Amino acid sequence: MEKEHKWIEVKERIAHIHAEGGYAGIAERNPQTIQEIGARPPECVCCMDGRIAMDKNAIAIAGSGILIKDDPVARALFVESLRARGIKKVDLHDDCGAVGIYAKVNGISRELAEKEAAEWAGELTKEIGGEGEIEVLPVSLDFHPEVCAYLVLTDQFSLAGIDAFPAGFRTDCFCSQYGKCSCSDRCCVEHRSRRPRIR
Repeated sequence: MEKEHKWIEVKERIAHIHAEGGYAGIAERNPQTIQEIGARPPECVCCMDGRIAMDKNAIAIAGSGILIKDDPVARALFVESLRARGIKKVDLHDDCGAVGIYAKVNGISRELAEKEAAEWAGELTKEIGGEGEIEVLPVSLDFHPEVCAYLVLTDQFSLAGIDAFPAGFRTDCFCSQYGKCSCSDRCCVEHRSRRPRIR
């Protein structure tokens, strides 16, 4: 019943968005909501999993970065961005799909992949100047309720406490030097605008 109830809730939110004229309509009619979305700075790194990222003021990336840990360029850019934003906390979570991908790519067991994910979170925490134990967050659902993806191109974005939007995967652009970044992705150019873009 929980799964059915969740899908009904998601469909109702999607219907509401359509009735409001899409995300652009919501932005036009509810400027206070849009202001709230962009008002809270990120406090930690978390996974892009919609069961976690939707309720966090965070920088979201698959597996809290586990898939880029062995890429020196991406890793350095990620660390630089987190330091620039003053983020010093890294959260993991149960049942992480990115950890499963990491296990398959590296030909290791899920158990070993989870151990390496914890080690990675510890390394990242130290690299960004944090300390303390890594928190492994529980997930409230044993299935994925996401029906969309949020690509975040702003410094501050949080849907925590905002009920108008459906559950979705979320990923943040983590380039800290807007326009000066060595990354050629289009997101780096668009990232210069720090207002949330709702499309």
